[in-house]
Amino acid sequence: MALFVSNLASAGVQVIVFALLPLAWWLIFHRQKVGFFQWLGLKGVPRDKVRDCVRWSVAVMVLSAPLPILIFRVLRGVPSATSQFAGLGLGALPGALVFAFLQTGLSEEILFRGFLLKRLAVRFGFGAGNMVQSVIFGAIHGLGFFTSVGWFWALLITLFTGISAWFMGYINEKKADGSILPSWIMHGVSNVLSSLMSMVFF
Repeated sequence: MALFVSNLASAGVQVIVFALLPLAWWLIFHRQKVGFFQWLGLKGVPRDKVRDCVRWSVAVMVLSAPLPILIFRVLRGVPSATSQFAGLGLGALPGALVFAFLQTGLSEEILFRGFLLKRLAVRFGFGAGNMVQSVIFGAIHGLGFFTSVGWFWALLITLFTGISAWFMGYINEKKADGSILPSWIMHGVSNVLSSLMSMVFF
């Protein structure tokens, strides 16, 4: 229970912090044109696009399923975001769900796919914007492990995470009419899998 409450509080703070830059940008440049949540992509997927969006999302999740397993194997014994669940068993699942879908999933989707990708795409086009956000996302998630697991594994984690970020951006913008809900769900599911492995197998 303490872990759940702690993660819930941390999630609230992180979502607010990650949303501050997008909110400031919207207030300065877009407040008179469109609502904040619509602008950010926190909206539903159009009904006629749901089936195609689900197919793409499931395919990407299945193909990227080895990523959490790889990261778990490489980072076993190395402090990481899911280390807080190490060896706690399924009793830590509520805290892991908050961590996966709110603290990391929602906050990072707001910043990377809701804000960064959309602003870059407006300025430089979707192709360049999606590539830049995926490279930054991958680098942030992988290169920090350079000193602990070596350049090869750090680069591999960076590459796989960046590719996943590229597909999440593609699905959001090309299959879901700009909604960030697909990438939020995909991101959350991936983080739940990583957390479960730490809970059960660490």
